[in-house]
Amino acid sequence: MELLEELGGVDTYNHYPTGWAWAFNTPYKMFKRFSLEGGIADPCIVAYTPRTHEVAGQIRDQYHHAIDVAPTMLDLAGVEPPGEIGGIEQSRIDSVSMAYAVADASVASARTTQY
Repeated sequence: MELLEELGGVDTYNHYPTGWAWAFNTPYKMFKRFSLEGGIADPCIVAYTPRTHEVAGQIRDQYHHAIDVAPTMLDLAGVEPPGEIGGIEQSRIDSVSMAYAVADASVASARTTQY
């Protein structure tokens, strides 16, 4: 506890130990330690048979965040999120569907800010 104030400073190596990186990133081992694009990105693999069979193996570079997964699944399934569940009003989903990127690799990213 005597070094608690040192955490986050220039004399510490603030990173996941390899074991935790491995556990938290299954099946993509060690991505927290050896990441892409300077530690700001991890790959996302999309497999949605009705639309991805035409673009299998292609790479997309649009920026997205983990919060974009749910609206993407709803979008691809053609489901509108309910305004209320069991009489309780639901918060709006503050994210962007990634479905547009499945169809066109060259389209600009719909997400303009980081979450």
